[in-house]
Amino acid sequence: MANWKDVLITQESVVQQAVELLEETSLGILLVVDNENRLVGTITDGDIRRALIRGIQMSTPITQVVNPNPVTVNQGYPQDKSLKLMKDGGVLHIPVLDSIGKVVGLETLEQLVQPDSLDNPVVLMAGGFGTRLRPLTDSTPKPLLEIGGRPLLEIIIKQFSEYGFRHFFISTHYKAEQVRDYFGCGEKWGISIDYIHETEPLGTAGVLRLLPGDIGYQPVFLMNGDILSNVNFKEMLQFHRLSGGDCTIAVRQFETRVPYGVVEIDGTRVKNIIEKPSYSNFVNAGIYILNRSMLEIGESPEYMDMPNYLMGRINSGAKVNVYPIHEYWLDIGQTTDYLRAQYEVERLVGLEPSNQAISDTDF
Repeated sequence: MANWKDVLITQESVVQQAVELLEETSLGILLVVDNENRLVGTITDGDIRRALIRGIQMSTPITQVVNPNPVTVNQGYPQDKSLKLMKDGGVLHIPVLDSIGKVVGLETLEQLVQPDSLDNPVVLMAGGFGTRLRPLTDSTPKPLLEIGGRPLLEIIIKQFSEYGFRHFFISTHYKAEQVRDYFGCGEKWGISIDYIHETEPLGTAGVLRLLPGDIGYQPVFLMNGDILSNVNFKEMLQFHRLSGGDCTIAVRQFETRVPYGVVEIDGTRVKNIIEKPSYSNFVNAGIYILNRSMLEIGESPEYMDMPNYLMGRINSGAKVNVYPIHEYWLDIGQTTDYLRAQYEVERLVGLEPSNQAISDTDF
């Protein structure tokens, strides 16, 4: 856990610096101060994500995203009352100030409550064929391909477990026995693992039909088993709860650059010529949180992917929100991604880069 002094940031900083500091620390908040350490405001992880949705650029001054009126307490304020303020106000952090407004501490809900574990089930998709990673996946399922000396799926499970998640479902199909043999019941990692097997590929949403009826009523994580990311899953869950939606989708900004001059026309008349423009869009990051009501998708055995399923529910009135991620994220879909992951794994989860010599000729 980072010290509160590590999350102080000056009001002259820009959004890019705020994002980098949030990623370096683990408190989920920045305390914006003036030159004499007086509190100007706060920036939370959620503030950054909402700003990204509005189209804020990384070069924008943080004064454009700062919350100038956060809940604060004076030095010496009882912790039990701070906890009540957090619960009543739906906040995770409260800056502690001295008599002239200087920051002298930070109360956090995590420190005051410290839950041992979370009841939310985590469903990991691990049944794909990994055809674009052949020949590596000819004998090994993609979730067991090693990144930095550990199977990809083990890295994902370990990340979730470090945030307190304990109950996992792994969806299997291709070379399912290898996945089962490696992970077993999860005892090695201090978790429980159940398996749901697709006799035929059902799609990301179709797999939900196989979940047991007694899964409970807590929101459920659903994640593709081929994603490397250092997203804080606990913060994403808190975002989902506060947003009041039926489902939350993690999204990431993706920039497409056209290598030519784009000609805008009206009939045969040229209106504008834009040289090598770039377009930014949010793309699906393959991580979802679904309320219990979203798991009731009927008994049809047909293949169903998540985007089509969610659009059907949105058209029926479901509220689906986005959670923009600025953290590291990589979809291990192609050989170039797998090669890249070998050299970036230390940045991701602190594992050593693989000593195994890997080159394009291995694929």
